[in-house]
Amino acid sequence: MINIVLIDDERPALRELEYMLKSINDIQVLGSFVNPIQGIESVSELKPDAVFLDISMPQLSGVDAASIISDRSPETKIVFITAYNRYAVKAFELNALDYLLKPVSQERLETMLDRLKESMINRREAVVALPTLYISRLGGFNVFFEGQSPVEWYSTKAEELFAFLLHNNDEPLSREQIIYTLWPGIDPLIADEHLDDCIYSIRKSLLDYGISTEQVSIDEDCKLILNNVKFDTDSFNESFRRAREHRSAEHYDECLSHYTGKYLEDCGWLWAEEYREVLDRQYISIVFNLVKLRIMSEQAFNTEESDSGMQLDEELIYQYLNRANIKLSNKGFQYCASAIKLATENPQLIIKMEDLYEKVGELYRENAKNVSRAIRYSLTHLNTTNKEFLSRAVYEVQFELNKQ
Repeated sequence: MINIVLIDDERPALRELEYMLKSINDIQVLGSFVNPIQGIESVSELKPDAVFLDISMPQLSGVDAASIISDRSPETKIVFITAYNRYAVKAFELNALDYLLKPVSQERLETMLDRLKESMINRREAVVALPTLYISRLGGFNVFFEGQSPVEWYSTKAEELFAFLLHNNDEPLSREQIIYTLWPGIDPLIADEHLDDCIYSIRKSLLDYGISTEQVSIDEDCKLILNNVKFDTDSFNESFRRAREHRSAEHYDECLSHYTGKYLEDCGWLWAEEYREVLDRQYISIVFNLVKLRIMSEQAFNTEESDSGMQLDEELIYQYLNRANIKLSNKGFQYCASAIKLATENPQLIIKMEDLYEKVGELYRENAKNVSRAIRYSLTHLNTTNKEFLSRAVYEVQFELNKQ
C-alpha cells in the first residue's frame, strides 16, 4: 500500500486527482488539502510515502513547501503538479521524484506511480542492507557497529543531546523543552544556537563514523529517524517481560544477563535518573525473585506452616506494611528494594533485620518515621519461619548482586 497526501489550492483539480488515485489498487489517499500550511502539518504527522504538491500556490509556493516537507519528513517523496513545463527543471533541482502536468492524464499518472513503487522498493532494499547499529545505554553510552570501536563525539554536549533525543524518541520533545533541560538558565536565543550547533556536530560524528542518513537522521523537529538500530535496553525490557510472565530460573537468568550496568551509568545526566531507577528496581526485583525461587526449591522452610500469603515480592511486602494502618506514599516493595541496594553497599548493616529496615526509613526523609514504624510493626507479625526466610533471602540477594 502506498500512502499519499495531496496539496493543491485548486479544489476541482484536487478532487479530480483524488478520484483518479482512488481508482488505482494499492493507493491510499491519507488527506487532500487546499491550504498548504495544513497540508504540511499533515505530512509532518502522517509521514506518507509521497506528497503530490502544486508548485504554484498563493499562500506558499510549492518550492518552499517542498523544502519544509523534506526537512520534516525526509523519507516522503515529492511529486510536483504544475501547469508549466518550465517548472520541471526546478522540480528535479529539488530532488523531486517526478512532476505531473495539468491536466493530469491517467496514463502519465500510472507511469509516475510505477516510478514511485520502484523507488520505494529500492529504499526498502537499501534499509535491509544496512549493517546493524548497536546503541548500548546500560553501563554507559556507546554507539557502534559490531566489531568496531564506538562513535567519537566532537563534544560532550553533542553526545548528551543525542542520548537525550534517543531517551525521548517515543514521545519527541519540542525545541523549547530540549533547551529547558539541556541549557537551563541560558538566554533562549543563545541556547537555540547551541542546539543547532550540537545537531550539526551529531550529524558530522555519525557520518564520519560511516552511519548513513538512511540509518540515523534528525528532522527539523529534532525527532530521530532510525533504521536497523538495536538497543540493549530493549533486550533487557523484553527479557524482563518474559521473566515476569514465566517466572522460571531460566528466564530470570536470561534477564540478568542483559543488565550490564545502570542506565547511562556515570554519564552525570540528571534527566536519566528517573528511568535509571525504574530499570534498577526491575533488575533488583528479578534478583529477588530468583533467590526466592532457589530458596523455595531447596525447601528451606515448610510452606504449609508459613503465612498463606507468603510471596517474596512487592505484593507481600506491601501487605505486611499495610498492617500498620499507616498511609505510605510508595509501595512497600520500593522500600524493600532500597533495603537490598543498601545492604549490598553496606554489608555490615545486615546484623538485625530491624536495623536494616531502620536505615531504609532514612532514605525517605519525608516519611521516615512512618516507614520505620510500619516495617517494625510488620516484623512483629511474622512468625519465626518467615523471619528466617526473609533474613536468608536478604543474604542471598546480596550474594547474587555482588556476583553480577
